[in-house]
Amino acid sequence: MTFKPKTFTQIFQEMRDRTPPTLTDFQEGSVVRTLYESFAFELALLYAQMDQIYLSAFVDTAQGPHLDLVVAVLGIKRGEPDFARGEVSFERDVGIDQDIEIPIGTLVTTSEDTAKYQKKAYQTIAVKTIPKDQPSALVKIQAIKRGDSEVTEAKTIQVMPQPVPGIKSVNNPQPISFTGKRRETDEELRNRAKNTLLVASGANITAIENTLLCLPGVKEVKIRENFYFARGKVTLTVPLNFGEITIPKGTKLTLIKNNKSFETTEEVTISGNNSVTVNVQALVAGSTSEVTQVNLSWGEQQVQDLETNRTFNIIVSNNELILLKDFGIIDVFVDGIDFSDLAQINTLKQEIERVRSAGIFVRLECVNPVKLDGVFQIEVDPGLSLSPEQQTKLENQVYEVITSYITEQKMGQPLLISQLTKKILEIKGINDVINFTLETRRNLEQTIKKNTYKSSETSIKRLDVEIFEKFIPGDIWIGLGN
Repeated sequence: MTFKPKTFTQIFQEMRDRTPPTLTDFQEGSVVRTLYESFAFELALLYAQMDQIYLSAFVDTAQGPHLDLVVAVLGIKRGEPDFARGEVSFERDVGIDQDIEIPIGTLVTTSEDTAKYQKKAYQTIAVKTIPKDQPSALVKIQAIKRGDSEVTEAKTIQVMPQPVPGIKSVNNPQPISFTGKRRETDEELRNRAKNTLLVASGANITAIENTLLCLPGVKEVKIRENFYFARGKVTLTVPLNFGEITIPKGTKLTLIKNNKSFETTEEVTISGNNSVTVNVQALVAGSTSEVTQVNLSWGEQQVQDLETNRTFNIIVSNNELILLKDFGIIDVFVDGIDFSDLAQINTLKQEIERVRSAGIFVRLECVNPVKLDGVFQIEVDPGLSLSPEQQTKLENQVYEVITSYITEQKMGQPLLISQLTKKILEIKGINDVINFTLETRRNLEQTIKKNTYKSSETSIKRLDVEIFEKFIPGDIWIGLGN
């Protein structure tokens, strides 16, 4: 049974339809109409409030604090945001020639001038000793309050409410930034609540994901099962000298003899009269997609060059079997955790061990960063004359928008150029993004793989990453002009 609220118009019309014939004056301002409208308004308001109460009782429709109360029945609490973090430099006083220890929990704040900035407080999260032969030392700090509102610009932390003996001053050479997990949204909390029953049963992917997402600092979890689809390698050969060809990830290849389809799982570059080996994965799950013979005839396949969109014929062959592999092994990729912190890693492993299925071996991995460098040529509004200070300020605004958008990307999420351009154009004073150059850098087996994309040479709509990869901002350069 559902609750159907009534509107002001519906209530007024129903009251008028039930009016006895003796009451005929319903002109605006009449006594009868005024009374009817007064009652209709109050009843419509009551219906709206009752509808809100009704919707607040269900996990799919409750919002805000009402959703918190609904999921509390399952013992679930909304995930709170992490802390803004950074580093401050403590400088020793003149004449102090001994080691100085900065204790954990040392309080530092922004300057007392609150006319421009709200005062913010931070504390050290590690013990640091300044050797007697060193004038200063950098110490890690985190905000007292949670959330991204506690970020602050460089050189704004200058106050020690309780001075450390031997320390003359404190300052933050770099901005204090927020890169952790944000407050859990209604939709995220709603999905986690729905998965609670699956988590309670354990021994499934959802149980591992939800268990890890409840831990402090964990921003995102992705799980990869490698044993459902046959995987292996094939050799690609360009029969003629066409120059350099870039074959995109996800290119479909078909073994014509058995009508088995595969797709490439990585981007590869090949030049004419040469061969290259590429990893492929079956498009259909199960053993029926396995290739149990080597050197089969795949025939010529058509592929599209990523740079020019031209179509080329290539020769495909398999020098090894394509089989189901890694039975009982899953890869768990976690974002937001410092993998150099053994305490955090042990906590993750303990939680995984508690909910994993018997016989399943879990490989815990950190997200693989894809560093994104960029050079952007930006056009300001025609006729806009900027002083050097104003130009620097506008460049910083563009820089912050670009780096924030890159940082907010999730694991496996493509970077959409249209969305990035839209955010840049929302800045007051920006007229157009004329062109840009992007370069991705990946660490692959102790080597750095670089890919360069220039908008002046080819149309760039999106940059893709693997499910276990995530974009992080690298060197971003901004050029403004009219």
